Amino acid sequence: MSLKERDSKPDLYVAARILKTLKENNAMKRTTLATSCDLAYNRLVKYLEWMSEKGFVETMKKALST
Repeated sequence: MSLKERDSKPDLYVAARILKTLKENNAMKRTTLATSCDLAYNRLVKYLEWMSEKGFVETMKKALST
């Protein structure tokens, strides 16, 4: 990961969309979540990593939840 990627701040509207979708649907697979949030899979993964580090989501082996 480059310095620019590490220091960049996530779009909070996208993070809110992810959290709202997880709250409405409980646990979801990443591909389903990406589709529901209208995000590219690789972009979703970056957001989930950031959100997991901050304690907003917990990752499980098969699904994600808030």
